[in-house]
Amino acid sequence: MPQAQLSQNLQTIAKDLPPSVTARATTLPPSSSFDLPPSKARRTIGLEEAIGFALTQNRTLARRSSLLKTRDLDIESAEAAFDYRIRPAGTAGISDGSEDLGGGLGIARKFRSGTDVEVRGRYNQSTINDLKENRGGLAVEISQPLFRNHGRLIHEEPLIAAHERLKAARRVYEGQKADLVLEVVDSFARLIELENQIDADQAFSQRMDLLFRRSQALEQLGKSSKLDVLRVELQAGQSEARLANTRELYFFNMREFADLLGFPPATDFELSPPPRLELRPFTTEEAVRIALANRLDYAQLIEDLDARERGVLIARRQLKPDISLVSRYERFGEGPRSGDAFEFNEDGWFLGLRAGSDLNSRRERTGIDRAKIDQDVAFDDIRLREINIARSVQQQMSVHRRSQAQERIAKRNVELAKKQADLAKQQYQLGTIDNFTATDAEEQWIEAQTALAGAESEVLRAGYRLLRILGVLIEYPDGLRPELPGAAAVKQAKEKR
Repeated sequence: MPQAQLSQNLQTIAKDLPPSVTARATTLPPSSSFDLPPSKARRTIGLEEAIGFALTQNRTLARRSSLLKTRDLDIESAEAAFDYRIRPAGTAGISDGSEDLGGGLGIARKFRSGTDVEVRGRYNQSTINDLKENRGGLAVEISQPLFRNHGRLIHEEPLIAAHERLKAARRVYEGQKADLVLEVVDSFARLIELENQIDADQAFSQRMDLLFRRSQALEQLGKSSKLDVLRVELQAGQSEARLANTRELYFFNMREFADLLGFPPATDFELSPPPRLELRPFTTEEAVRIALANRLDYAQLIEDLDARERGVLIARRQLKPDISLVSRYERFGEGPRSGDAFEFNEDGWFLGLRAGSDLNSRRERTGIDRAKIDQDVAFDDIRLREINIARSVQQQMSVHRRSQAQERIAKRNVELAKKQADLAKQQYQLGTIDNFTATDAEEQWIEAQTALAGAESEVLRAGYRLLRILGVLIEYPDGLRPELPGAAAVKQAKEKR
């Protein structure tokens, strides 16, 4: 059905609807064809600007960014273990023939080597059978773990692990940003492709309408059959349906594009054609080196291996005895009067060992075996990821080259199809060919244009996907990339085993 007739029918139906339904229907896009809004009502935007909006306004990405704050809290919680601890103490009790009342305050701090230092003061008053005894004192106590729990390896591990979890979360977040950029590129390319398709479909629909009118004229002159006219009329209707379908696809893709950029879904954009992505030529070996130096997933595996190596060292420490050296010095005073407790005219000291080892070390030895297995798995993960990166780089480079070749072929085919369609039009006007040949030529032209629009979009997508695989699509913050280039990390890990 011609579009004008369909629009007239819709207006006739709308007259019979209730006012509320009619008012609601007028706010929706026309169901017959999703026409593009006027250019003045659309916001002009380029690809780089669209990527910038997505990275700053995308609602899903903003939610994921807020989740990183929980990792910051993990670090604060781990650092709290080395803060000063202020511990008040108090006692109050009564029993048969005795009373006890006391209080004090202690300030302690644990250092990263494991040394724990505490300074405390205390006053205590006790009454036994009406005899009062007052005691006060100041004491310094130092506890130093030996063997099993000695040193930074043990006591800094929770803090190091918290920092590593934060870096892992940041790497995941940066990877999600890169994936979002690819989504924007894909959506942008799709809209450009659909815009070009709409232009081609409109031109094709107009040409088919002219060809239909010409067929009617030739039929009246007796130079064409009714069958020829019906065939052209059918193809003209199909071209209108194709145009309406393309406009509808454009409408829905524009809604998704606006949501991707963080704008209200009703926002319409006038897309500026993206600049051609020119990548400098490089060999496969160079591309693999670039990927290994920039891929965040590879960097995470290297850091996981470091954590597993520390885990082996910590597990081996568990076989050592759990012994701590404890020393204490105290100045105190005591007597029946309250003032006697604060003279501090006496002192005392203590030096000893505190042990808590279990002679059955089966659990500890099992922990060592498990830690070694985790280390081997982490080592194998790195090797497998290097193989996967090399393969994906080679594949995407091939896809990128093929897309460029397909684009060149599609451009040539469009030129040939246009020449064929123009020649067929001239010959049909002269009556040397029938309308079957003319319409076939027109369809081949629109198919060539469709193929070219798809090829141009695929070149853009393939180029950005290659940058994503190389790990250079977006700029990553410092400290997230692999610290060791290429296979050097694996080589160093192998030497440590």
